[in-house]
Amino acid sequence: MAFAVSRRPRHLGMPLVACMLLLCACGGEPPEVMAVEARLELRPGDPSAYESLSAFASVRDLNGLDDIESIMIVHDESGLSWRLTDSNWTKRKEGAETWIGSAGLAMVQHDSLPRGEYRLVVVNLAGQKAERAFRMDADSKKARIPGLSVDSDTTTLDSAWPENYFLAYDAVGSLVSVKEAKPGKLGILALFGSALEKRIQTLAAYGYDPHRHLGAYSWRMKKK
Repeated sequence: MAFAVSRRPRHLGMPLVACMLLLCACGGEPPEVMAVEARLELRPGDPSAYESLSAFASVRDLNGLDDIESIMIVHDESGLSWRLTDSNWTKRKEGAETWIGSAGLAMVQHDSLPRGEYRLVVVNLAGQKAERAFRMDADSKKARIPGLSVDSDTTTLDSAWPENYFLAYDAVGSLVSVKEAKPGKLGILALFGSALEKRIQTLAAYGYDPHRHLGAYSWRMKKK
């Protein structure tokens, strides 16, 4: 940026220099993408399960996370992209880290997601960017969504996934609890406790393979 030079009293020289330095510093530092956690997920659909992408970034910005304007998730080879902002992203706190992203990113017609390299791009309010690449190569063809049945006080989980979780939802569909579980018959009260058990209206199961970065959701089931 060019500045016009004009005559001014000598005693105004130093404050003007200080202002110019302050203006130069206002741009701040660009954001940093500390880590990316991404997985391919199967979701129940009609007539068959469909693929979705879950992608979250651990982001740091010296001006605070309110300075983050958007996150783009881009697959350059296919031209596929999603833009996330504070109106549609999810923030989650894990220890000292804050992760920002979204689950359930899917193709319009529920087609299979492209494999290969993706980019996660973070943009702050000053337009500064940071990005990190990740790969999505999981094969979902032989994967099966967990089987779940629910009655008034017990659940039965049929799953071959290495890790399994129960997702509990209230009357308006908000997620109220996540509990790790093993396949078989389990009591809802023993899993969630009496306070939560009264709030729970529907349950779903989630299976995950951390080595393949591949997961799957069951249908949500109502308590009978």
